[in-house]
Amino acid sequence: MRAVLPLALLAGLFLAGPVLAQKRPAQVAAQPPASSSNKASLHQDPREKEALNLLGDADVLEKRDKIDEAIQLTERALALRENVFGPTHPLIAATLRLAADRYEKKQAYGNAIARRERSLTILEKNNPLDSPQVMYAVEEIGRTYLKAGDASRALKNFERALKIAEKRRKRDTDTTNVPRLLNAVADALTEKGEFQKAEEGYLETLRLYEIGGEGKSPMFAHALTDLGNLYRKQKKYPKAIEVLERSLKILIDYWGSPNFQVLRAMNDLAGTYFTVGDLGQAETLYAKIVEIHEKSDADSISFGRAAFNLALVLDEKGDISRAEPFYRRSQEIREKHYPPGHVEIARVKLGLGRLLLTKGALSDAKPLLLEAFDVWEKSHGPGSREVALPLAIVGELHRKLGDLALAETQVSRALAINEKTSGKDDPATSDTRMSLARILELRGDTARAEQLYQQALAARESIFGKDHPTTTSSRFKLAELARRKGDNANAEQGYTQVITAFTAALGPEHVRVAEAREGMAALKLAMGKREQAVAEQAAVSDLYEHNVWLVLATGSEGQKREFLSTLLASTDFTVNLDRSAPANTKDAAAERLALTTILQRKGRLLDVMADTLAAIRARMSEGDKKLLDNLARARGRLALAVLRGPGLLSVSEHKAELSQMEDEVRKRESELGSKSQLLTAREMPVTIERVQAAMPEDAVLVEYFVYRPRLSADEMSESKWGPPRYAVYTLNAAGKTGSVDLGPAGDIDSLVQDLRRSLASPASSNYKQVGRALDEKIMRPVRALLGNTKKILISPDGLLNIVPFGALVDENNKFVLDGVELTYLTSGRDLLRLQEQAKPKSGPLIVANPAFGRAPVASGGGSRSAPLGNTVFGQLPGTAFEGKDLKKILSSEQAELVVDRQATEERLKGVQAPKILHIATHGFFLSDRAGAPASSGGARGLTLDTSPNANTTTSPNANTNTNTNTNTNTNTKYSGAGPRVPVENPLLRSGIALAGANDPGGGAKEDGILTALEAASLDLHGTKLVVLSACETGLGDVQNGDGVYGMRRALVMAGAETQVASLWKVADQETRDLMVSYYEKLQKGGGRSQALREVQLAMMAKPETAHPYFWASFLVAGEPSPIESTENQNKTGDKNSVAPSAAKVAPGARGCACRFEPQNEPGEFGGGTVFFLALGAALARAIQRNSKSNRLY
Repeated sequence: MRAVLPLALLAGLFLAGPVLAQKRPAQVAAQPPASSSNKASLHQDPREKEALNLLGDADVLEKRDKIDEAIQLTERALALRENVFGPTHPLIAATLRLAADRYEKKQAYGNAIARRERSLTILEKNNPLDSPQVMYAVEEIGRTYLKAGDASRALKNFERALKIAEKRRKRDTDTTNVPRLLNAVADALTEKGEFQKAEEGYLETLRLYEIGGEGKSPMFAHALTDLGNLYRKQKKYPKAIEVLERSLKILIDYWGSPNFQVLRAMNDLAGTYFTVGDLGQAETLYAKIVEIHEKSDADSISFGRAAFNLALVLDEKGDISRAEPFYRRSQEIREKHYPPGHVEIARVKLGLGRLLLTKGALSDAKPLLLEAFDVWEKSHGPGSREVALPLAIVGELHRKLGDLALAETQVSRALAINEKTSGKDDPATSDTRMSLARILELRGDTARAEQLYQQALAARESIFGKDHPTTTSSRFKLAELARRKGDNANAEQGYTQVITAFTAALGPEHVRVAEAREGMAALKLAMGKREQAVAEQAAVSDLYEHNVWLVLATGSEGQKREFLSTLLASTDFTVNLDRSAPANTKDAAAERLALTTILQRKGRLLDVMADTLAAIRARMSEGDKKLLDNLARARGRLALAVLRGPGLLSVSEHKAELSQMEDEVRKRESELGSKSQLLTAREMPVTIERVQAAMPEDAVLVEYFVYRPRLSADEMSESKWGPPRYAVYTLNAAGKTGSVDLGPAGDIDSLVQDLRRSLASPASSNYKQVGRALDEKIMRPVRALLGNTKKILISPDGLLNIVPFGALVDENNKFVLDGVELTYLTSGRDLLRLQEQAKPKSGPLIVANPAFGRAPVASGGGSRSAPLGNTVFGQLPGTAFEGKDLKKILSSEQAELVVDRQATEERLKGVQAPKILHIATHGFFLSDRAGAPASSGGARGLTLDTSPNANTTTSPNANTNTNTNTNTNTNTKYSGAGPRVPVENPLLRSGIALAGANDPGGGAKEDGILTALEAASLDLHGTKLVVLSACETGLGDVQNGDGVYGMRRALVMAGAETQVASLWKVADQETRDLMVSYYEKLQKGGGRSQALREVQLAMMAKPETAHPYFWASFLVAGEPSPIESTENQNKTGDKNSVAPSAAKVAPGARGCACRFEPQNEPGEFGGGTVFFLALGAALARAIQRNSKSNRLY
């Protein structure tokens, strides 16, 4: 949660941007009207009538902020009038002025100046050179030059206009011309940097206004505002605030209600408060400006700018959840009013991108920042002052992405620009020094880094004072550096000052207070003061929990995920505080802190996403339903495009299409995130006590966690990390905790892969040997902590997510399942969510034996299932018998059986919280390995690996998801005809096949493939049990600390209490028997975990199914207790009476495509090449390995 760049740095760039148009001279006279006789003749000419109509229409368009269209009409009117009156008529001068005003409004200053100067030439020809008309025209040219950044030319024009006004002073009744123009001269001097002369000019302006009796007028207030802004530039902030407050009071007293002038004064004062760090006052004023605009012009550019400024303040306060919607609203408004690539759109993208960078949403921040910077640099020039800040932000982006060399180059360039254009002591220069120092320290150049930190501290202290948050940030970095150097005395003194200053300025719960206190905790640990370190880190954990909730209240799932990744270092440090306790000693406080932190952060994202959907469904209005429908449709369109493949599009066009659809999904997820903030009160913090209270009385929670040993949470200590390790924590219903370190993750993960290979085939004979080896690593050390419990709630992490713990073998050569009942959780925090149980809305639904249809002879470019290759999903008539058996068992529940052509994707998407959902069909998970070998024809879509170790991707450490895959079967992959388009989202690479999956173009509304992404939008809030009776439905991308990204995750998000899924390809008849027995026991009141264990033990006892291949694949995740309301649980007979003998079914696999059709590709491949999908080859080998009674699903 480290800040990217202090937002005080943004003030000079963003808050100084045009919030309201610069004021025009209050007394600028209109061009003199023509005589009455001329008027009559003018109106008689039809071209003049047309010109007047065009100018009227242009005025309407301008008020609607359609400036380009208004300019076009004005230019047409100008041409008509020139034809009527000739090029030097006074009306031509007036029309040129109108055109110049509109060009100026769109910041086309060159066009505006050209028209103003031509207008002046006409006026000079028709009027005396010292006339008011000439004076006003010269003044307006000066103001346009000033806006264009040419202060020298502006000054020349203002001085000429001032001489005219002074010459006419005795003749003019208007006494305000001289002070107004004197004020304009001071404006130009200010922009030239001649501050002393400018101040003298402003003070003389104010004196003249007061002499003329205008001391309480808006003109006097405007001069005060300009003087206040000069003081801001001189960093004389107390003077600036005093003057600006006086100006605002005069305007409010004069006008009574807010208007253009009042809003400008409020904005200037708010910007000054922001600069000095008085964020409360700044927020109050900006919020008032937003409120005023929202009532009168909520879609205007002015509102967009006000929203942007408010977002900046909220961002600086750390209130990211409130800031982001204002950024996005401002972006939306600007994109309506400005063309693509406009600098004003770039401005808001820089602010939003920086916020996303702070949140850790690097993938979302990167395109925004790079695109915005490109526009910004082209608009302002590569060496301009305005480019320095965006360049520094882009450097910060590359620092976070790990490209330190590029980051150093960019931030060094930004520093050089700041020093040249703003001076060495300017706040922007100091901030850029801080950014460069962080990069240099990461690169090992601590001497230069410390020098830059000290320079920044000195400059900031001279400008802001020693206790300002900006100054304190410099002192914080020096304290961190001192700790890393081993200078404990200076580090402790520095941290103490920093914590005190941040707390006083920002409040005790601010994230910067947490960062400073976490540094102090690391220092105390280094000093050997463990007890103080643990106490400090406990306070830090509470502070982070407060801020995490605020951030997670909004944003898409991807943004939330990336934000939570910024906490990994802190979590690792917290766990290592416990694990680094002296040998043979137990630090109870450190152990409870580590377990609390794991419970709060592990599985947090899944919990948030599930709670969001649950909260909306529980209080659903028509608007909420529309939000959910929009999200479901967006996910469906994305899934369809992925499965369809490029088709007739090029690879680049298809990527662009997918990118646009992914953006739409993120937008819809963000809308839901914002809605959940409104619907739910702030969640209660997760504590050991709350989790303990939610546990079954006779159960023990076993919480595994992958961590990296860290001595601090700061990014500079990366070289001191150790390799990833597994730790495990236990909690029983009495509140007793335990923990043990299990050793290097690499060693354990290697054994996991060995076990999965041995369990994937009933022909293997070493499963007990391998199961014993893995048990020795991950279960034997835990057994001493379990006591006499017979129920274990297992929360795995890393590759342990795909381990069937029941198939491990203990010291007595017994399977673990022999002694205990197992239930799987993503995290112990799941128990809290499971307490909020909704009621089903309908009876059980059984989906079986879908009519997949016939596949086309050749899949054309538009085939929806292209990335699944030429897969033909074979029919599964055996599942029809399974469905009939289950319908009979669940007859008292009024179960509905859906088969054949009715078993559609559309039908499944329309479910409304059935009590039980049982799906018997093909399942799949596709691996997307960037390094997978391509076929001779080039892989078009997705790589599908079928070996047990290949069906997962995992991070080798707790900080990244690197899509590691250890599959060695390089021939088992999909080969398509087109170029490969990788699909990053694992929820798009996991799913089930339904009716019409072989014939997606057959006229059905859906394509017959329900991806996990689409399944996440199902309405299962109230569904007690979902059983996926198919292959590999429990697999997915494994992400440390966040579970398995696949169907298991999707079903939790959809609201299902309990899921039963498989970890490998399962046998046909044996699986049918398992399911029938499982439901019989459920109907007799058995618990959802207990029932499966009893069935598995019975299978284990039979020689023909004793191999764990047959019984260990299915696992229960979620609520383990019995399903409610089993009214007729005693009416069903035993397994033999319910499951009649079924006709033999041709071999088929529920988890894969079962036969393949040739795909003819003329031309490039010489007339036709057969491309084979991985799982077809695997299936053929599996059938050969097994006896004829073992039919694979």
